[in-house]
Amino acid sequence: MPDVYRVMLAEGDLKARDSILGMISDSSGSQFVVEEFGKLTEIFERLQRGGEFDLILLDFALMDGEWVGAIERIRQIAPDPAIIVMSAVDDEDLALRMIQEGVQDFLVKQSLTSRALVRSMRRAIELMHVEVALAHERDLLQAIMENIPQGIYFKDLRSRFIRISRNLAGAFNLADPSEAIGKTDLDFLTESHARTALEDEQQVIRTGNAIVNKEEKATQPDGSTLWVLTTKMPLRNHRGRVIGTFGISRDVTELKTAQEHLSTAHERLSKSYEELKEMQLQLIAAEKMNMAGRLAAGLAHEIKNPLAMIRIGVDFLMQNANPGADEGMDMTLKTMLEGIDRASGIVMELQTFAASGALALACENLDEVVRNAIELLQHELLSREIGVITRFAADLPKISIDRKKIVQVLLSVMTNAIDALGEGGSITVTTRSRVLGAAEVSPNAGNRSGVRFREGEAVVAVEIDDSGPGIPGETLSKIFDPFFTTKPTGQGTGLGLTVGSKLMEFHEGELRVENRTEGGVRSTLLFKQPPVGPA
Repeated sequence: MPDVYRVMLAEGDLKARDSILGMISDSSGSQFVVEEFGKLTEIFERLQRGGEFDLILLDFALMDGEWVGAIERIRQIAPDPAIIVMSAVDDEDLALRMIQEGVQDFLVKQSLTSRALVRSMRRAIELMHVEVALAHERDLLQAIMENIPQGIYFKDLRSRFIRISRNLAGAFNLADPSEAIGKTDLDFLTESHARTALEDEQQVIRTGNAIVNKEEKATQPDGSTLWVLTTKMPLRNHRGRVIGTFGISRDVTELKTAQEHLSTAHERLSKSYEELKEMQLQLIAAEKMNMAGRLAAGLAHEIKNPLAMIRIGVDFLMQNANPGADEGMDMTLKTMLEGIDRASGIVMELQTFAASGALALACENLDEVVRNAIELLQHELLSREIGVITRFAADLPKISIDRKKIVQVLLSVMTNAIDALGEGGSITVTTRSRVLGAAEVSPNAGNRSGVRFREGEAVVAVEIDDSGPGIPGETLSKIFDPFFTTKPTGQGTGLGLTVGSKLMEFHEGELRVENRTEGGVRSTLLFKQPPVGPA
Protein backbone atom coordinates (compact mmCIF):
# COMPACT_ATOMS: atom_id res chain seq x y z
CA MET A 1 0.00 0.00 0.00
CA PRO A 2 1.27 3.53 -0.80
CA ASP A 3 2.18 5.99 1.93
CA VAL A 4 0.21 8.79 0.24
CA TYR A 5 -3.19 8.63 -1.47
CA ARG A 6 -4.41 11.08 -4.11
CA VAL A 7 -7.92 12.37 -3.47
CA MET A 8 -10.34 14.46 -5.58
CA LEU A 9 -12.68 16.58 -3.41
CA ALA A 10 -15.76 17.81 -5.32
CA GLU A 11 -17.73 20.16 -3.04
CA GLY A 12 -19.68 23.21 -4.26
CA ASP A 13 -19.91 24.91 -0.87
CA LEU A 14 -16.59 26.61 -0.04
CA LYS A 15 -17.29 26.57 3.69
CA ALA A 16 -18.14 22.86 3.62
CA ARG A 17 -15.06 22.20 1.49
CA ASP A 18 -12.78 23.92 3.99
CA SER A 19 -14.41 21.96 6.81
CA ILE A 20 -13.82 18.65 5.05
CA LEU A 21 -10.21 19.56 4.28
CA GLY A 22 -9.71 20.38 7.94
CA MET A 23 -11.14 17.02 9.01
CA ILE A 24 -8.83 15.18 6.63
CA SER A 25 -5.80 17.14 7.80
CA ASP A 26 -6.61 16.68 11.50
CA SER A 27 -6.78 12.87 11.39
CA SER A 28 -4.55 11.82 8.53
CA GLY A 29 -1.59 14.17 8.56
CA SER A 30 0.03 14.04 5.13
CA GLN A 31 -1.41 10.66 4.09
CA PHE A 32 -3.89 12.22 1.64
CA VAL A 33 -3.03 14.70 -1.15
CA VAL A 34 -6.27 16.50 -2.05
CA GLU A 35 -7.23 18.34 -5.25
CA GLU A 36 -10.29 20.58 -4.87
CA PHE A 37 -13.14 21.04 -7.34
CA GLY A 38 -16.34 23.07 -7.16
CA LYS A 39 -18.24 21.57 -10.11
CA LEU A 40 -18.93 18.11 -11.45
CA THR A 41 -17.75 19.15 -14.92
CA GLU A 42 -14.37 20.02 -13.44
CA ILE A 43 -14.11 16.44 -12.14
CA PHE A 44 -14.82 15.04 -15.62
CA GLU A 45 -12.29 17.37 -17.25
CA ARG A 46 -9.58 16.54 -14.71
CA LEU A 47 -10.10 12.78 -15.06
CA GLN A 48 -9.95 13.04 -18.85
CA ARG A 49 -6.58 14.78 -18.63
CA GLY A 50 -5.21 11.67 -16.95
CA GLY A 51 -3.45 11.00 -13.72
CA GLU A 52 -4.02 8.34 -11.10
CA PHE A 53 -6.38 8.98 -8.20
CA ASP A 54 -7.23 6.67 -5.30
CA LEU A 55 -10.46 8.30 -4.11
CA ILE A 56 -13.18 10.75 -5.17
CA LEU A 57 -15.11 12.58 -2.42
CA LEU A 58 -18.25 13.74 -4.23
CA ASP A 59 -20.93 16.15 -2.99
CA PHE A 60 -24.37 14.69 -3.82
CA ALA A 61 -25.75 18.17 -4.58
CA LEU A 62 -23.28 18.59 -7.48
CA MET A 63 -24.96 15.74 -9.38
CA ASP A 64 -28.23 17.71 -9.58
CA GLY A 65 -30.45 14.63 -9.18
CA GLU A 66 -28.75 12.74 -12.06
CA TRP A 67 -26.48 10.74 -9.81
CA VAL A 68 -26.75 7.45 -11.71
CA GLY A 69 -25.52 9.04 -14.93
CA ALA A 70 -22.81 10.94 -13.10
CA ILE A 71 -21.44 7.81 -11.40
CA GLU A 72 -21.55 5.89 -14.69
CA ARG A 73 -19.61 8.62 -16.49
CA ILE A 74 -16.97 8.76 -13.78
CA ARG A 75 -16.54 5.00 -14.00
CA GLN A 76 -16.27 5.17 -17.80
CA ILE A 77 -13.48 7.73 -17.61
CA ALA A 78 -11.68 6.36 -14.53
CA PRO A 79 -12.81 2.93 -13.30
CA ASP A 80 -10.20 2.55 -10.55
CA PRO A 81 -10.74 5.32 -7.93
CA ALA A 82 -13.01 4.61 -4.97
CA ILE A 83 -16.05 6.91 -4.68
CA ILE A 84 -17.59 8.31 -1.49
CA VAL A 85 -20.78 10.38 -1.85
CA MET A 86 -21.46 13.02 0.81
CA SER A 87 -25.01 14.25 1.32
CA ALA A 88 -26.81 16.73 3.52
CA VAL A 89 -29.77 14.31 3.69
CA ASP A 90 -29.76 11.04 5.67
CA ASP A 91 -31.51 8.69 3.23
CA GLU A 92 -30.80 4.97 3.79
CA ASP A 93 -32.67 3.88 0.63
CA LEU A 94 -30.60 6.27 -1.47
CA ALA A 95 -27.42 5.10 0.25
CA LEU A 96 -28.24 1.44 -0.51
CA ARG A 97 -28.99 2.21 -4.15
CA MET A 98 -25.70 4.03 -4.52
CA ILE A 99 -23.75 1.16 -2.97
CA GLN A 100 -25.47 -1.17 -5.45
CA GLU A 101 -24.40 1.10 -8.31
CA GLY A 102 -20.75 0.81 -7.27
CA VAL A 103 -20.21 3.64 -4.77
CA GLN A 104 -17.99 2.52 -1.88
CA ASP A 105 -19.66 4.62 0.87
CA PHE A 106 -22.39 7.20 1.54
CA LEU A 107 -21.80 9.76 4.30
CA VAL A 108 -24.13 12.28 5.93
CA LYS A 109 -22.33 15.60 6.31
CA GLN A 110 -23.99 16.66 9.57
CA SER A 111 -22.80 13.56 11.39
CA LEU A 112 -19.24 13.60 10.04
CA THR A 113 -16.30 13.64 12.39
CA SER A 114 -12.66 13.83 11.43
CA ARG A 115 -11.96 10.24 12.47
CA ALA A 116 -15.12 8.89 10.84
CA LEU A 117 -14.34 10.62 7.54
CA VAL A 118 -10.74 9.45 7.34
CA ARG A 119 -11.72 5.95 8.43
CA SER A 120 -14.34 5.83 5.66
CA MET A 121 -11.79 7.09 3.12
CA ARG A 122 -9.30 4.39 4.03
CA ARG A 123 -11.98 1.72 4.03
CA ALA A 124 -13.31 2.86 0.63
CA ILE A 125 -9.84 2.63 -0.90
CA GLU A 126 -9.37 -0.86 0.55
CA LEU A 127 -12.79 -1.95 -0.76
CA MET A 128 -11.89 -0.67 -4.22
CA HIS A 129 -8.66 -2.67 -4.11
CA VAL A 130 -10.74 -5.77 -3.40
CA GLU A 131 -13.12 -4.97 -6.27
CA VAL A 132 -10.21 -4.53 -8.66
CA ALA A 133 -8.87 -7.91 -7.56
CA LEU A 134 -12.29 -9.47 -8.21
CA ALA A 135 -12.37 -7.87 -11.66
CA HIS A 136 -9.01 -9.50 -12.32
CA GLU A 137 -10.51 -12.86 -11.35
CA ARG A 138 -13.39 -12.24 -13.79
CA ASP A 139 -10.84 -11.51 -16.52
CA LEU A 140 -9.12 -14.80 -15.77
CA LEU A 141 -12.45 -16.65 -16.04
CA GLN A 142 -13.15 -14.92 -19.35
CA ALA A 143 -9.74 -15.98 -20.64
CA ILE A 144 -10.51 -19.58 -19.71
CA MET A 145 -13.96 -19.45 -21.34
CA GLU A 146 -12.49 -18.03 -24.54
CA ASN A 147 -9.48 -20.31 -24.90
CA ILE A 148 -9.87 -23.64 -23.08
CA PRO A 149 -10.17 -26.52 -25.57
CA GLN A 150 -12.96 -28.20 -23.57
CA GLY A 151 -16.63 -27.32 -23.62
CA ILE A 152 -17.75 -25.46 -20.46
CA TYR A 153 -21.31 -24.40 -19.63
CA PHE A 154 -23.33 -22.78 -16.85
CA LYS A 155 -27.10 -23.36 -16.60
CA ASP A 156 -29.99 -22.13 -14.43
CA LEU A 157 -32.44 -24.31 -12.50
CA ARG A 158 -34.46 -24.94 -15.69
CA SER A 159 -31.35 -26.11 -17.58
CA ARG A 160 -31.23 -22.96 -19.71
CA PHE A 161 -27.76 -21.82 -20.72
CA ILE A 162 -26.52 -18.69 -18.97
CA ARG A 163 -22.94 -18.91 -20.27
CA ILE A 164 -20.89 -21.27 -22.47
CA SER A 165 -17.26 -21.41 -23.58
CA ARG A 166 -16.06 -20.50 -27.05
CA ASN A 167 -15.26 -24.17 -27.67
CA LEU A 168 -18.83 -25.26 -26.89
CA ALA A 169 -20.25 -22.47 -29.04
CA GLY A 170 -18.23 -23.86 -31.94
CA ALA A 171 -19.61 -27.35 -31.28
CA PHE A 172 -23.13 -25.85 -31.47
CA ASN A 173 -22.26 -24.02 -34.72
CA LEU A 174 -22.80 -20.61 -33.09
CA ALA A 175 -20.93 -17.49 -34.14
CA ASP A 176 -20.85 -16.17 -30.56
CA PRO A 177 -21.35 -17.89 -27.16
CA SER A 178 -24.01 -15.31 -26.21
CA GLU A 179 -26.35 -16.82 -28.82
CA ALA A 180 -26.87 -19.83 -26.50
CA ILE A 181 -28.18 -17.76 -23.55
CA GLY A 182 -31.74 -18.75 -22.64
CA LYS A 183 -31.68 -21.86 -24.82
CA THR A 184 -31.48 -25.54 -23.78
CA ASP A 185 -29.87 -28.73 -25.09
CA LEU A 186 -33.08 -29.35 -27.06
CA ASP A 187 -32.03 -26.49 -29.36
CA PHE A 188 -28.72 -28.17 -30.23
CA LEU A 189 -28.93 -31.95 -29.56
CA THR A 190 -31.29 -34.78 -30.36
CA GLU A 191 -34.27 -35.06 -28.03
CA SER A 192 -33.11 -38.33 -26.43
CA HIS A 193 -29.65 -36.95 -25.61
CA ALA A 194 -31.10 -33.63 -24.40
CA ARG A 195 -33.62 -35.43 -22.12
CA THR A 196 -30.85 -37.57 -20.60
CA ALA A 197 -28.76 -34.45 -19.94
CA LEU A 198 -31.77 -32.74 -18.34
CA GLU A 199 -32.39 -35.72 -16.03
CA ASP A 200 -28.74 -35.72 -14.94
CA GLU A 201 -28.81 -31.98 -14.24
CA GLN A 202 -32.02 -32.21 -12.23
CA GLN A 203 -30.41 -35.00 -10.17
CA VAL A 204 -27.42 -32.76 -9.45
CA ILE A 205 -29.77 -29.90 -8.44
CA ARG A 206 -31.89 -32.20 -6.26
CA THR A 207 -29.04 -33.96 -4.44
CA GLY A 208 -26.29 -31.35 -4.56
CA ASN A 209 -23.87 -34.11 -5.66
CA ALA A 210 -21.67 -33.92 -8.74
CA ILE A 211 -21.75 -36.40 -11.64
CA VAL A 212 -18.09 -36.82 -12.53
CA ASN A 213 -16.69 -38.00 -15.85
CA LYS A 214 -19.83 -39.54 -17.29
CA GLU A 215 -19.22 -41.01 -20.73
CA GLU A 216 -21.99 -40.07 -23.17
CA LYS A 217 -22.77 -40.95 -26.75
CA ALA A 218 -24.04 -37.79 -28.39
CA THR A 219 -25.94 -37.89 -31.66
CA GLN A 220 -25.84 -34.55 -33.44
CA PRO A 221 -28.84 -33.22 -35.42
CA ASP A 222 -26.94 -34.01 -38.65
CA GLY A 223 -26.70 -37.67 -37.59
CA SER A 224 -23.02 -37.68 -36.66
CA THR A 225 -21.98 -39.37 -33.41
CA LEU A 226 -19.66 -38.04 -30.75
CA TRP A 227 -18.37 -39.52 -27.53
CA VAL A 228 -17.92 -36.96 -24.75
CA LEU A 229 -16.64 -37.18 -21.19
CA THR A 230 -18.78 -34.93 -19.00
CA THR A 231 -18.58 -33.69 -15.42
CA LYS A 232 -21.65 -31.91 -14.02
CA MET A 233 -21.66 -30.04 -10.71
CA PRO A 234 -24.11 -27.93 -8.68
CA LEU A 235 -23.82 -24.16 -9.20
CA ARG A 236 -24.22 -22.39 -5.87
CA ASN A 237 -24.57 -18.73 -4.93
CA HIS A 238 -22.65 -17.04 -2.09
CA ARG A 239 -25.19 -18.35 0.46
CA GLY A 240 -24.63 -21.95 -0.61
CA ARG A 241 -27.99 -22.25 -2.34
CA VAL A 242 -28.06 -24.33 -5.55
CA ILE A 243 -29.06 -21.98 -8.39
CA GLY A 244 -28.22 -24.21 -11.35
CA THR A 245 -25.50 -26.46 -12.73
CA PHE A 246 -22.16 -26.11 -14.51
CA GLY A 247 -20.03 -28.64 -16.29
CA ILE A 248 -17.11 -29.45 -18.51
CA SER A 249 -17.07 -31.90 -21.43
CA ARG A 250 -14.27 -33.22 -23.57
CA ASP A 251 -14.65 -34.80 -26.95
CA VAL A 252 -13.21 -38.32 -26.63
CA THR A 253 -14.58 -39.68 -29.89
CA GLU A 254 -11.19 -40.66 -31.27
CA LEU A 255 -10.19 -42.41 -28.06
CA LYS A 256 -13.51 -44.23 -27.87
CA THR A 257 -13.35 -45.30 -31.52
CA ALA A 258 -9.85 -46.60 -31.08
CA GLN A 259 -10.97 -48.45 -27.94
CA GLU A 260 -13.84 -50.12 -29.76
CA HIS A 261 -11.98 -51.08 -32.96
CA LEU A 262 -8.40 -51.76 -31.85
CA SER A 263 -8.54 -54.49 -29.24
CA THR A 264 -4.75 -54.64 -29.10
CA ALA A 265 -4.66 -51.02 -27.83
CA HIS A 266 -7.30 -51.62 -25.15
CA GLU A 267 -4.90 -51.58 -22.22
CA ARG A 268 -3.16 -48.41 -23.38
CA LEU A 269 -6.46 -46.60 -23.93
CA SER A 270 -7.77 -47.67 -20.52
CA LYS A 271 -4.68 -46.25 -18.85
CA SER A 272 -5.09 -42.93 -20.73
CA TYR A 273 -8.72 -42.79 -19.72
CA GLU A 274 -7.88 -43.28 -16.02
CA GLU A 275 -5.11 -40.66 -16.24
CA LEU A 276 -7.57 -38.24 -17.80
CA LYS A 277 -10.05 -38.83 -15.01
CA GLU A 278 -7.40 -38.33 -12.37
CA MET A 279 -6.17 -35.16 -14.06
CA GLN A 280 -9.66 -33.67 -14.15
CA LEU A 281 -10.24 -34.50 -10.48
CA GLN A 282 -6.90 -32.94 -9.54
CA LEU A 283 -7.68 -29.79 -11.54
CA ILE A 284 -11.07 -29.44 -9.85
CA ALA A 285 -9.61 -30.00 -6.39
CA ALA A 286 -6.70 -27.61 -7.06
CA GLU A 287 -9.00 -24.84 -8.23
CA LYS A 288 -11.23 -25.21 -5.17
CA MET A 289 -8.23 -25.08 -2.85
CA ASN A 290 -6.81 -22.11 -4.75
CA MET A 291 -9.99 -20.09 -4.41
CA ALA A 292 -10.44 -20.98 -0.75
CA GLY A 293 -6.86 -19.94 -0.05
CA ARG A 294 -7.26 -16.59 -1.86
CA LEU A 295 -10.46 -15.77 0.00
CA ALA A 296 -9.02 -16.70 3.40
CA ALA A 297 -5.78 -14.82 2.79
CA GLY A 298 -7.62 -11.77 1.48
CA LEU A 299 -9.94 -11.66 4.47
CA ALA A 300 -7.11 -12.03 6.99
CA HIS A 301 -4.90 -9.43 5.29
CA GLU A 302 -7.49 -6.82 4.30
CA ILE A 303 -9.68 -6.80 7.40
CA LYS A 304 -8.37 -8.70 10.39
CA ASN A 305 -4.84 -7.28 10.48
CA PRO A 306 -5.91 -3.62 10.16
CA LEU A 307 -8.51 -4.16 12.88
CA ALA A 308 -5.88 -5.66 15.17
CA MET A 309 -3.54 -2.72 14.59
CA ILE A 310 -6.34 -0.22 15.28
CA ARG A 311 -7.24 -2.13 18.46
CA ILE A 312 -3.61 -1.95 19.67
CA GLY A 313 -3.58 1.78 19.02
CA VAL A 314 -6.82 2.40 20.89
CA ASP A 315 -5.65 0.25 23.82
CA PHE A 316 -2.44 2.28 23.95
CA LEU A 317 -4.35 5.56 23.98
CA MET A 318 -6.68 4.32 26.72
CA GLN A 319 -3.75 3.18 28.86
CA ASN A 320 -1.91 6.47 28.48
CA ALA A 321 -4.90 8.82 28.67
CA ASN A 322 -5.81 10.60 31.89
CA PRO A 323 -9.28 9.20 32.71
CA GLY A 324 -11.80 11.94 33.44
CA ALA A 325 -9.55 14.74 32.22
CA ASP A 326 -11.30 14.94 28.87
CA GLU A 327 -14.77 13.45 28.73
CA GLY A 328 -14.90 13.83 24.96
CA MET A 329 -11.67 11.85 24.58
CA ASP A 330 -12.89 9.14 26.96
CA MET A 331 -16.18 8.80 25.09
CA THR A 332 -14.46 8.77 21.68
CA LEU A 333 -12.02 6.02 22.71
CA LYS A 334 -14.83 3.97 24.20
CA THR A 335 -16.90 4.36 21.01
CA MET A 336 -13.92 3.37 18.84
CA LEU A 337 -13.30 0.29 20.97
CA GLU A 338 -16.94 -0.75 20.67
CA GLY A 339 -16.78 -0.24 16.91
CA ILE A 340 -13.63 -2.38 16.63
CA ASP A 341 -15.22 -5.17 18.68
CA ARG A 342 -18.32 -5.01 16.52
CA ALA A 343 -16.28 -5.15 13.30
CA SER A 344 -14.26 -8.09 14.67
CA GLY A 345 -17.48 -9.91 15.50
CA ILE A 346 -18.77 -9.35 11.97
CA VAL A 347 -15.52 -10.74 10.51
CA MET A 348 -15.86 -13.85 12.69
CA GLU A 349 -19.46 -14.38 11.58
CA LEU A 350 -18.49 -13.88 7.93
CA GLN A 351 -15.75 -16.49 8.32
CA THR A 352 -18.32 -18.91 9.70
CA PHE A 353 -20.74 -18.05 6.88
CA ALA A 354 -18.03 -18.70 4.27
CA ALA A 355 -16.76 -21.87 5.97
CA SER A 356 -16.33 -25.06 3.99
CA GLY A 357 -18.78 -27.06 6.07
CA ALA A 358 -16.23 -29.25 7.83
CA LEU A 359 -17.85 -30.56 11.00
CA ALA A 360 -16.47 -32.16 14.16
CA LEU A 361 -19.28 -34.70 14.34
CA ALA A 362 -20.06 -36.74 17.43
CA CYS A 363 -23.07 -38.70 18.63
CA GLU A 364 -24.83 -36.30 21.02
CA ASN A 365 -27.91 -36.14 23.23
CA LEU A 366 -29.72 -33.08 21.88
CA ASP A 367 -31.33 -32.36 25.27
CA GLU A 368 -27.88 -31.88 26.82
CA VAL A 369 -26.85 -29.55 24.00
CA VAL A 370 -29.97 -27.43 24.56
CA ARG A 371 -29.32 -27.31 28.32
CA ASN A 372 -25.77 -26.11 27.59
CA ALA A 373 -27.10 -23.24 25.43
CA ILE A 374 -29.66 -22.21 28.09
CA GLU A 375 -26.95 -22.18 30.78
CA LEU A 376 -24.85 -19.80 28.68
CA LEU A 377 -27.79 -17.38 28.57
CA GLN A 378 -28.71 -17.60 32.27
CA HIS A 379 -27.38 -14.17 33.17
CA GLU A 380 -29.28 -12.46 30.34
CA LEU A 381 -32.48 -14.35 31.17
CA LEU A 382 -32.30 -13.49 34.87
CA SER A 383 -31.46 -9.82 34.29
CA ARG A 384 -34.51 -9.44 32.04
CA GLU A 385 -36.78 -11.60 34.23
CA ILE A 386 -37.53 -13.99 31.37
CA GLY A 387 -38.64 -17.48 32.29
CA VAL A 388 -37.60 -20.62 30.41
CA ILE A 389 -39.85 -23.67 30.24
CA THR A 390 -38.23 -26.90 29.01
CA ARG A 391 -40.13 -29.90 27.68
CA PHE A 392 -37.56 -32.56 26.87
CA ALA A 393 -38.54 -35.86 25.27
CA ALA A 394 -37.67 -38.82 27.46
CA ASP A 395 -36.69 -41.15 24.62
CA LEU A 396 -34.99 -38.72 22.23
CA PRO A 397 -32.57 -40.61 19.94
CA LYS A 398 -28.97 -39.41 19.79
CA ILE A 399 -27.88 -37.70 16.57
CA SER A 400 -24.53 -36.99 14.91
CA ILE A 401 -23.79 -33.24 15.19
CA ASP A 402 -21.04 -30.72 15.76
CA ARG A 403 -21.92 -29.69 19.31
CA LYS A 404 -20.26 -26.25 19.23
CA LYS A 405 -21.93 -25.25 15.98
CA ILE A 406 -25.39 -26.33 17.10
CA VAL A 407 -24.91 -24.44 20.39
CA GLN A 408 -24.06 -21.42 18.23
CA VAL A 409 -27.34 -21.82 16.30
CA LEU A 410 -29.34 -22.21 19.54
CA LEU A 411 -27.71 -19.13 21.08
CA SER A 412 -28.52 -17.06 18.00
CA VAL A 413 -32.18 -18.15 17.95
CA MET A 414 -32.71 -17.76 21.71
CA THR A 415 -30.96 -14.38 21.76
CA ASN A 416 -33.40 -13.19 19.11
CA ALA A 417 -36.27 -14.44 21.30
CA ILE A 418 -34.86 -12.60 24.33
CA ASP A 419 -34.50 -9.38 22.35
CA ALA A 420 -38.08 -9.73 21.06
CA LEU A 421 -39.41 -10.12 24.62
CA GLY A 422 -37.50 -7.18 26.06
CA GLU A 423 -38.37 -7.41 29.75
CA GLY A 424 -40.47 -10.26 31.13
CA GLY A 425 -42.25 -12.96 29.19
CA SER A 426 -41.29 -16.58 28.64
CA ILE A 427 -39.48 -18.92 26.27
CA THR A 428 -40.55 -22.54 25.86
CA VAL A 429 -38.01 -25.05 24.53
CA THR A 430 -39.33 -28.43 23.36
CA THR A 431 -37.42 -31.41 21.97
CA ARG A 432 -39.19 -34.25 20.25
CA SER A 433 -38.89 -37.03 17.71
CA ARG A 434 -41.67 -37.07 15.14
CA VAL A 435 -42.70 -37.81 11.55
CA LEU A 436 -43.15 -34.95 9.10
CA GLY A 437 -46.54 -34.39 7.52
CA ALA A 438 -47.20 -33.18 4.00
CA ALA A 439 -47.66 -29.53 5.07
CA GLU A 440 -44.25 -29.51 6.76
CA VAL A 441 -42.19 -30.26 3.65
CA SER A 442 -43.35 -27.32 1.55
CA PRO A 443 -40.99 -24.33 1.13
CA ASN A 444 -41.30 -21.56 3.70
CA ALA A 445 -39.83 -18.13 4.38
CA GLY A 446 -36.99 -19.59 6.43
CA ASN A 447 -35.81 -22.11 3.87
CA ARG A 448 -34.34 -20.67 0.66
CA SER A 449 -33.04 -23.92 -0.78
CA GLY A 450 -36.32 -25.74 -1.37
CA VAL A 451 -37.72 -28.86 0.29
CA ARG A 452 -35.08 -30.67 2.38
CA PHE A 453 -37.24 -33.38 3.92
CA ARG A 454 -39.73 -35.89 2.58
CA GLU A 455 -43.24 -36.49 3.78
CA GLY A 456 -43.27 -39.29 6.38
CA GLU A 457 -39.58 -38.83 7.21
CA ALA A 458 -38.58 -39.20 10.88
CA VAL A 459 -36.87 -36.15 12.36
CA VAL A 460 -35.51 -34.88 15.67
CA ALA A 461 -36.67 -31.35 16.37
CA VAL A 462 -35.94 -28.50 18.77
CA GLU A 463 -38.79 -25.97 18.98
CA ILE A 464 -38.15 -22.59 20.62
CA ASP A 465 -41.34 -20.58 21.26
CA ASP A 466 -41.45 -17.06 22.65
CA SER A 467 -44.37 -14.99 23.91
CA GLY A 468 -43.26 -11.87 22.03
CA PRO A 469 -45.08 -9.79 19.40
CA GLY A 470 -44.14 -11.94 16.41
CA ILE A 471 -42.48 -10.90 13.14
CA PRO A 472 -44.26 -8.73 10.54
CA GLY A 473 -44.92 -10.51 7.27
CA GLU A 474 -42.74 -8.20 5.18
CA THR A 475 -39.86 -8.80 7.59
CA LEU A 476 -40.27 -12.57 7.89
CA SER A 477 -39.29 -13.13 4.27
CA LYS A 478 -35.95 -11.32 4.79
CA ILE A 479 -34.72 -12.68 8.12
CA PHE A 480 -32.22 -15.08 6.52
CA ASP A 481 -30.76 -12.41 4.22
CA PRO A 482 -27.17 -11.46 5.13
CA PHE A 483 -26.94 -8.21 7.14
CA PHE A 484 -30.71 -7.82 7.43
CA THR A 485 -31.66 -6.80 10.94
CA THR A 486 -34.43 -4.85 12.65
CA LYS A 487 -32.27 -4.13 15.68
CA PRO A 488 -30.82 -0.67 16.32
CA THR A 489 -27.34 0.08 14.98
CA GLY A 490 -24.71 -1.59 17.10
CA GLN A 491 -27.03 -4.25 18.53
CA GLY A 492 -27.01 -6.77 15.69
CA THR A 493 -24.97 -7.68 12.62
CA GLY A 494 -27.79 -9.27 10.63
CA LEU A 495 -25.74 -12.46 10.25
CA GLY A 496 -27.00 -14.57 13.14
CA LEU A 497 -29.83 -16.36 11.34
CA THR A 498 -27.88 -16.41 8.06
CA VAL A 499 -25.01 -18.25 9.73
CA GLY A 500 -27.42 -20.42 11.73
CA SER A 501 -29.21 -21.53 8.56
CA LYS A 502 -25.86 -22.30 6.89
CA LEU A 503 -24.72 -24.37 9.88
CA MET A 504 -27.96 -26.35 9.79
CA GLU A 505 -27.44 -26.98 6.07
CA PHE A 506 -24.01 -28.39 6.88
CA HIS A 507 -25.83 -30.88 9.16
CA GLU A 508 -28.29 -31.74 6.32
CA GLY A 509 -30.90 -30.12 8.52
CA GLU A 510 -32.95 -26.97 8.43
CA LEU A 511 -33.66 -23.87 10.50
CA ARG A 512 -37.25 -22.62 10.26
CA VAL A 513 -38.75 -19.45 11.73
CA GLU A 514 -42.49 -18.77 11.69
CA ASN A 515 -45.15 -16.85 13.57
CA ARG A 516 -47.40 -18.87 15.89
CA THR A 517 -51.16 -18.52 15.53
CA GLU A 518 -51.44 -17.95 19.29
CA GLY A 519 -48.82 -15.17 19.15
CA GLY A 520 -45.05 -15.01 19.30
CA VAL A 521 -42.49 -16.80 17.16
CA ARG A 522 -41.48 -20.43 16.81
CA SER A 523 -37.96 -21.26 15.67
CA THR A 524 -37.42 -24.92 14.76
CA LEU A 525 -34.18 -26.84 14.28
CA LEU A 526 -34.87 -29.99 12.24
CA PHE A 527 -32.41 -32.91 12.06
CA LYS A 528 -32.77 -36.15 10.16
CA GLN A 529 -33.32 -39.00 12.58
CA PRO A 530 -30.70 -41.74 12.22
CA PRO A 531 -32.06 -45.08 11.03
CA VAL A 532 -32.70 -47.71 13.65
CA GLY A 533 -30.10 -50.49 13.38
CA PRO A 534 -30.72 -54.22 13.73
CA ALA A 535 -31.29 -55.55 17.21
